[in-house]
Amino acid sequence: MNTHKNILEINKLWDNLIKSEKELIIATVVTKNIAKNWCFFFRNKIIRLLAPSNIKILNLEFDKKYCEQISQNSHDQDGYLTIHGVMINNLLNLINEESYCLLIDIDAFPISRNSIKIAFATAFHKGVNGNIQRTNCLDNNEHIFIAESFMCFYTKKIKSIGKRAWKANKRSDVSEEISWEWPELLDEYVFVPLSTTKKPIWPLEGNKLVYGIGTIFGFNNIKISYHHFFGRNIISQIHFCIISFSYYLKLKSRENLLRKISKKNIIYLLRELKFSVKYIFGKIS
Repeated sequence: MNTHKNILEINKLWDNLIKSEKELIIATVVTKNIAKNWCFFFRNKIIRLLAPSNIKILNLEFDKKYCEQISQNSHDQDGYLTIHGVMINNLLNLINEESYCLLIDIDAFPISRNSIKIAFATAFHKGVNGNIQRTNCLDNNEHIFIAESFMCFYTKKIKSIGKRAWKANKRSDVSEEISWEWPELLDEYVFVPLSTTKKPIWPLEGNKLVYGIGTIFGFNNIKISYHHFFGRNIISQIHFCIISFSYYLKLKSRENLLRKISKKNIIYLLRELKFSVKYIFGKIS
């Protein structure tokens, strides 16, 4: 499809979604031992900065041992819920089924306010949309699926297949069953890998490596989301903090430049920078 035509369609879809008065949510699920980690501080600020005012932000924290117990008892013919699957399934039990929810991993964030609108607009159009990837550790004929790292969905549609949406099994990782259930979701609207901060690790189709640590996913070459991967490893978390900190500063400076540049704005930016440095080194008094 023509890029210009796509953008016009996205804007129309967004307007229609707003008129529908559906509840809009950005959600993150995380275990308590990770939730307060300073490495994700700027990631959270990016989401708050970019989220349109009509979107609610929901952060759910879970006890890791609770999730492990539920996971151990979840095995059946459909597979089993991983810790992540347990948390997402709990999220679905809490939110309004007549809502649209953008699920974002703790080590991921949207690139712009427009990218958030595109995520919701395309989900409004097709029911589910987001980043695509491939479970390279499974022999499932190189199946591509929409991953829960950055996934927007109509809650009622996802709830229709129940816990199976988030179960892992011999052919699927978490959320992969959704794309098996509705293969038509893998259309021209999905968000594909555009670039990585490091050398790509995994292929999507064939053997060409196209995504890995620090992947930016996009739609028609419009940057939509950043996903770091390996968010529970301490070295990766520090690396993620540096990247999200840099991007947050870029967003703040860009936001200020949209207004008249003044001494007040410069002082504000310097104060933000000073606080950020103090925060990283634990020197806040």
